[in-house]
Amino acid sequence: MPEINPLNIHISDNAIMHLLMSGLECYMVRYRGDKITVEKQVGTETAGTLWGYFIPGSKEDYDHVCIEHISHDVLADRHTSYVTLRHETTLAKKLLVSARWPHLSLVGDFHTHPYETLSECESAGGWNFSDGDYKSIERPWEEDELDLWKRYKVSVVLTIAALKRVPSDTQPYVKKGHVIQFQIGRFRFWISAYAVDRVSDESTFLVSPGKRQCRKEVYVDIPTINGTDSWFEYGELRRLNELNI
Repeated sequence: MPEINPLNIHISDNAIMHLLMSGLECYMVRYRGDKITVEKQVGTETAGTLWGYFIPGSKEDYDHVCIEHISHDVLADRHTSYVTLRHETTLAKKLLVSARWPHLSLVGDFHTHPYETLSECESAGGWNFSDGDYKSIERPWEEDELDLWKRYKVSVVLTIAALKRVPSDTQPYVKKGHVIQFQIGRFRFWISAYAVDRVSDESTFLVSPGKRQCRKEVYVDIPTINGTDSWFEYGELRRLNELNI
């Protein structure tokens, strides 16, 4: 399969704020039957869409996706272990944005991975795409899905775990090039970004990083979380990856 340019995914201050609010709301408050509860239990997953623009790089250069806004899907089918977006909702939002904000495009989606404890999350490597996440993408797509997403998108995972004890060192850091870990109050967060590309005329998309990836490198850049200096670290990360360090 052909290799595509490395991808940098930039998440704006506005987008990260709404992502965290959506994720934390469904982590802390959920329905039990027809009643709302805040009892101690693992929260439900939630999901939504990403809006921004794509900047292609020249050959062997970086491509860039800039995420400017995030829309929480209120009608998503939410559960503790999976979530499904409503296709009709995504299509309606796309038509609305194209009519009034034509400089923005539908560039991807997000979903959350909630964990009750830090140890549970670390044991599962919960910040990574799950097997189910890969299977939901690397499959034949329906015609209406192909028309909605065209050639590419990005997929962002927000992982949340509650801490029993707040450590003294709460500095954010790049866990991997496409994963950033940070902490706010008693919650540990991870944001993981993936590239999803259609690399042929077939109705199948591939996820990078992944077993069948077509982008060798995917990086996530969130200045609100880890500052602007981290952007310059990516070049060093790239050189280390080339040396297999």
